[in-house]
Amino acid sequence: MYKLLILFSFGLFAHLSSIAQSKEDSLEKLFVVTTSMLNKSIVESTTYLQRKAQTDKTNATLYANLSSALDRITSLSFTCLNNLRKMMESPKNNNVVKGYLKEFRNYAYLLNQAVLSEKPENFRQTLVFVDEDLNLKYDGALASSSDQSPTLVKVHVRVFDSTGSRELAGYKVFIKPEKSVDPDLVEQLNPTIRAEKMILPGRKLIWIENKGVKIDQRTEGIRKSSVPPDPIDFVVKQ
Repeated sequence: MYKLLILFSFGLFAHLSSIAQSKEDSLEKLFVVTTSMLNKSIVESTTYLQRKAQTDKTNATLYANLSSALDRITSLSFTCLNNLRKMMESPKNNNVVKGYLKEFRNYAYLLNQAVLSEKPENFRQTLVFVDEDLNLKYDGALASSSDQSPTLVKVHVRVFDSTGSRELAGYKVFIKPEKSVDPDLVEQLNPTIRAEKMILPGRKLIWIENKGVKIDQRTEGIRKSSVPPDPIDFVVKQ
């Protein structure tokens, strides 16, 4: 894995050199910052797992499994980042690329938190989330030659009364990655009937509010697909 990190770093530094030549480089800078943060968090996570494996012999198998999962996520993440870098050549992709980079930055935050917690279960849960989130974003295409282009998906959230027969207006709908520490990743859908929004695929936490009070929430796996997903329905008691 270290070889992979070193090779990616050389490509990153070469890319960084070209940034100095660009006038419109805000997206380029976000790419460099994000990849640097993720690279650093992966190295620190690897060091943490190696240290735990040496000091906690009774759980050596656990840490070996976590290391294997981290290696897989490292490979998937850098594959995705290389795809994003190619997409940056076309300005029409800027909004999609920016959204994906922010969520990769969130992966770095989550890995850092898991290391600081010193709890293997927290680390395992973080790796499971990142792995599932990546595969939902790319519809399992990362391990194949299928289409790996990032995209957005239209999400439709409805709120019904307790009978499930009448759709209710006035509820605010919010959505964010299921695990996140970045408030910028919280998105609000239209607070009306037929709340819709184009969002990034992935593991999402969705909740509804009324007059500032959270009424209900649920997690959903929003998959990249050419077919719009089914509406996400909430039923509330009145």
